[in-house]
Amino acid sequence: LGVLALASPIIGGLLAGCLVAAHGARPDVEVIGVQVSSYAAFDVALHPDHAADRPIGGETIAEGIAVARPSARAVRVAAHFRTPIVVVDDEVVEEAVALYLEIEKVVSEGAGAAPLAALLTGGAQRALSWAALVLVWLGASLLQDLRRQNQPQAARLVPGQLRALRWATAGVVLAVAMAAGAVMGLARGQPVAWALTAALVLLVFGAGLRWWGHWVLLGLVGATAFWWSDTAAWGAASAALRAWHSEQPLSLALWGLLAVAGLASRLPARAGSRRQPASGGLADALGVAVLHPQGAPVPGALRRLGWALGAAFSFGLPLWRAWLLRRARPTAGSVLARVELALYGPAHVSALLSTGLIVAMLLAGLFSALLTLTPLSWELLRQEGATGLSIGIAALCFNPLLSLPQTLQQTRREQAVLALLPGLPRGAALNRALARRQMQQMALSATVALLLPWALLGRPGLEAAALLVAALLPLSVSLWRDNARLAAPGPAHFLRLLVAGLVWLLLLAALREPLGGSPWALLALGIGLWVGLMVWRWRALQGWPAVLPVARCVAGGPENRIAEVPQRPG
Repeated sequence: LGVLALASPIIGGLLAGCLVAAHGARPDVEVIGVQVSSYAAFDVALHPDHAADRPIGGETIAEGIAVARPSARAVRVAAHFRTPIVVVDDEVVEEAVALYLEIEKVVSEGAGAAPLAALLTGGAQRALSWAALVLVWLGASLLQDLRRQNQPQAARLVPGQLRALRWATAGVVLAVAMAAGAVMGLARGQPVAWALTAALVLLVFGAGLRWWGHWVLLGLVGATAFWWSDTAAWGAASAALRAWHSEQPLSLALWGLLAVAGLASRLPARAGSRRQPASGGLADALGVAVLHPQGAPVPGALRRLGWALGAAFSFGLPLWRAWLLRRARPTAGSVLARVELALYGPAHVSALLSTGLIVAMLLAGLFSALLTLTPLSWELLRQEGATGLSIGIAALCFNPLLSLPQTLQQTRREQAVLALLPGLPRGAALNRALARRQMQQMALSATVALLLPWALLGRPGLEAAALLVAALLPLSVSLWRDNARLAAPGPAHFLRLLVAGLVWLLLLAALREPLGGSPWALLALGIGLWVGLMVWRWRALQGWPAVLPVARCVAGGPENRIAEVPQRPG
């Protein structure tokens, strides 16, 4: 009764019998069929588009499940229950036989060891799937950085800037899509389909960065999927694409990727374009001004609605500001708390916590509606939604890793005034105080990123969130940098940060099975690395000049030297 998943070798009747018995006892039990790659006829019967990649026949160690033509009745039963099929290689089956012998002291035939081989394959598949997901995240971050460089003045005044941005955008989409497709192909097959999917995801994300209305359109498409996915037009189009993929996958990949890259290259806007890139925040994205044909901005009802939504999601920020001002004192703690409000803005922990609270309420309402209005079960929602929900919440909570360095550079003139506040620590004491408060904010963000999925989805949410928090928390030490003598971090800085996070995430995913799948063990590893990095970086922190104002010691032109406070004439 406590079984959540059951793996069965596929002989035909055995899998069908397991499906009927298991779902009769507990409808939420997941039954997985297992086949070897040389006799994956059942997988081909359920998914005809896999036929090109699954030739049937040859020698195999799992002779007991070497079935070339599965029973039609068993296939119908498996299709009815939407049974996932795991295809394993003979080498993994041999490893499973050896493990049975070494650990359990049991001599197993190849067919009997196939379910254990599926478990071994599943760990590698999950690690590779996480790697592909991080690659797409890297591509989205690079597109966002390219969008920041797409300024109207630069597009008009810098020769070749727009052309370079367009080539770079197309190159990022192509490179990330092909890399993600190759990684997912190793994990689950169908590299062409995964590459095209990654390219489309990046294209939609890039379009949303420039035109906020695309997010509204995307929401409408998702909300009406139950209707258009059953239409004859959609069925004919999807059947044509599946036939093209089955007969000529390389031509589909070539034309599809070229088409997506061509569309992506048009995302950077020309000087004077009526639709300039949206800013990034919720209020700016939803509240962008409607433009006259001549280009004059008109603040309409839509912009007011956008700012109202932005204020609603960050309601904690003005409350915290009012509380601080009522209790303002010329002490280091009070002054630093007020300085943080000016430095961090929307990235302040009070805004993040209020946004997380509203997101949790919205998700709870969405889950209640799905369970009430659809045949989805709570167990299925927990199992299938844990990873996506955890990624979204972690991205929200750890957003300061990417936004805070840019925000510090944009508030340099304000910092020159804030440095004069009475009670503000000076020199190394200021560095220590700000660094300590930064890590306190990241620890609080990590706690929210861990507890929110756990509260909403239980154990599956905790496991997914623990892996992400353990991977992202050590990266927060990158906020401790010599900002007084370093210029604004460029794309190379964020690329190194994401590559380091990817490597650490893959290592944690690989260690998950040896650690028994315990989320607390993964968290202990992540927190241990985080503390070690802080101890190492803390020593260097003592010798840096005062962090505020940032970039005042950078060698270069007057645009990098902002030490003066503007004086009033006369």
